Amino acid sequence: MPSVARCMRIAALAALVTGAGCGAIALAGGQKNASPHSTERLAAAAKHGVNIAVTVLPVYLQGAANRDVGEALGLVLEKNGLPNIYAGETPFAREGDAFDDALAALAAALRANPAQTDYVLYAEFLGTPQTGPVEIRAALLDRAGELVWRAVHKPGEAEFERARPREPMTCCVFVAERLCDALKIATSQRRPISDGRMAQLWEAKSGMPKPAERDAMKTRLAAFKARDARSVTVLPPFVGGRPDAQAATGLAKALTGAGLCSAAAAETGPAFEPAPTSNEQKRLWELARAVRTFVQATPEATRADYVLCADYTLKPDGVVHTVHFVVCDRAGEWVIVDFQNEHQADFRRIAPQNIDDAGRLVAARLRGYLN
Repeated sequence: MPSVARCMRIAALAALVTGAGCGAIALAGGQKNASPHSTERLAAAAKHGVNIAVTVLPVYLQGAANRDVGEALGLVLEKNGLPNIYAGETPFAREGDAFDDALAALAAALRANPAQTDYVLYAEFLGTPQTGPVEIRAALLDRAGELVWRAVHKPGEAEFERARPREPMTCCVFVAERLCDALKIATSQRRPISDGRMAQLWEAKSGMPKPAERDAMKTRLAAFKARDARSVTVLPPFVGGRPDAQAATGLAKALTGAGLCSAAAAETGPAFEPAPTSNEQKRLWELARAVRTFVQATPEATRADYVLCADYTLKPDGVVHTVHFVVCDRAGEWVIVDFQNEHQADFRRIAPQNIDDAGRLVAARLRGYLN
C-alpha cells in the first residue's frame, strides 16, 4: 500500500478532471487560415529536449475554455519530465468549429502579444460524456504565433485505438505523449518532476494539506493500524450528492464482516454540498474538511474511536463514478483521505456498479491501509 502522501500525489495526477465530459461540438474539417506546419520549426523545438518552455492554454471543452483541464494537461507534461511548463489564459475568442480557424486566431493574438515562453500549447477535446472523445486536436505554436506542430486524431486511427482515451484526463495523457513523441523526447527521459510548478498549483487549488499535516496523518495511521480493537462510527455516505443512512448501515456491516473493525452506522453526518468542479481532488478535500468540522462540532455523534464518511459520485446511468472516503479520529484529525476512480487498480479490479460495490471498494482500500 502506498503512503498516504504518495496516494494523494498520484491521485492529483491521475484523475483531477474526470468529472468533466468531452464537449458536444459539431465536427469540422477546414484547413484554411492556419500557417503551414514547419518541420524546421519542429526540429528547432526538439533541440530543447525536456527543457522546452511551454505555456499550456485552457483546453477547449464543452464549448468553452476549461482552465482546469489545461492545467491538468500541463501537469501530465510535467509528469513526463518537462520542468518548464506554465499555465496560461486563452488570449483569443473562439468562434466557429474549424480547428485551423482557432489556430489562426491564436496566431494573431500571439503576434500582437508574444508569449512569455518560447512555445504555446493549445488543445481541443470534442465529444460527449456518452460518446467519449470523437476528436482530439492539439497544436504547438512558437511565441510569435508560428505553427510548430499540429495533430488531429479520431477513433479508428491506430494511435487512438492503442491509447483508447475515454475522458479528459486520458485525452491529456494522449496529447502529452503525442507531443513528446513529436519532440523526440526519449521514453527514458520522461521521468516525473518532483514538486514541479504544475503539481504545486494543483495541490494549492485542490486544498491539499501542507507536508507537515501529511506527516501527521502518517503518524495517526500508524496508531490506527497498531490497535488490536478498532471501533468506527460510519456516517451516512453521500450517494450522488445526498446522504444515505441505509448505505451507512450496509457499509458498517461490510467493514465489520471483513474483520477490519467494529463498525456502527450513524443516522446523521456532515453538511456537504460542494460546488460543481472538474477537480476531483478539490471535492475530496472539501469532504475531508466537512467531516472534520462535523466531528469537532458534534462530539456526541461519535460513539467510537474513529469516524468514517464516504462519497460516491455517479455517472448519468447510475453506475458508480468515483469513491472517496475519509477516516478521522475522535478529535476530528485526519487519518486517511482516500480517492478512487477508474485510474486506480483497486477501482478497476472491483469495478463498482452500485452502492454495495462501492462499499466493498471502501473495505478493500481500508484493508490495504491496515496491512
